[in-house]
Amino acid sequence: MGTWSYKALDSDNGLDVIDFIEEYVSSKYPTLESIELNLWDLIVAMKEGDLLGESFEYVDFLFDNSAIALAELYFMFMDHGVIDYESDDDNLNLKKRIKSLTVNSDALEFMLHCLTDIKEGKPDMDGEEREILEIWEDSPEWKEHLNSLIVRLNNEIAKKSNS
Repeated sequence: MGTWSYKALDSDNGLDVIDFIEEYVSSKYPTLESIELNLWDLIVAMKEGDLLGESFEYVDFLFDNSAIALAELYFMFMDHGVIDYESDDDNLNLKKRIKSLTVNSDALEFMLHCLTDIKEGKPDMDGEEREILEIWEDSPEWKEHLNSLIVRLNNEIAKKSNS
């Protein structure tokens, strides 16, 4: 796996998530220039596209990295109002095409569950350690990043439940 920082999006697998979302958006909304992306629908599509496990019991490095990347993208949009990835093909250009992001409690709780399982080191079905933890166990930056995503997801869920 090629990686250039502790963030999930800064890896080959993270770019696979971006590529998947670009293809998902262009196939689901081929003629719309400005779309509202539904995060739960995207999660379902990522499960069907083998970027996320069908259930939490399916543990895989790719699934873990995809879940972290999805949380990073969600907060990128929340913080900046765009998914800051451009493509030469306007049909694939997430920065230009995604104008709003719809998120429900299910989507937030799904991401939180995935990230919490990673943090707590929940083993795979065979009792084996998660590969992502083997790779990043000595990185305080990665651990802090994961913790900050979990805290922010908890805050988002609290906001949703108070509204």
